[in-house]
Amino acid sequence: MPRLWGAIRNGQLHVAGHDSWDARPAWPYLARLGGIAETRRASHVEPVNRWKRAAFHLLRKLFGESGRVAQWTRQWHCRWRVSFAPLGGSTHLLDKAGRPFEDRAEALACEAEILAAWMATGAWPRGN
Repeated sequence: MPRLWGAIRNGQLHVAGHDSWDARPAWPYLARLGGIAETRRASHVEPVNRWKRAAFHLLRKLFGESGRVAQWTRQWHCRWRVSFAPLGGSTHLLDKAGRPFEDRAEALACEAEILAAWMATGAWPRGN
């Protein structure tokens, strides 16, 4: 799975990468191109259950995206969903075969696939 995708759309360079990739070193190069660099989250892989989802986001807000608490939330045994709401996209509850994401790794794989398709086409696939 690639860690970095890029596309030029409407005169803007869009770069998306895995959360382990730090875009800040690229900002001076983008500035030389006359651009303004901005980092935004593209999606959330989060629990389907609304109470678990609320707890998940509260814990991430309090303790951050890394560390022991974040690692613990990644290991929850529950159904997961992929939400592209931060970029105005859809929410996906099912994989290509129509099955729910019983494992967070399945949802992450779907997230990467959809994000790569969006970068290539500029269109969000419909949620399910």
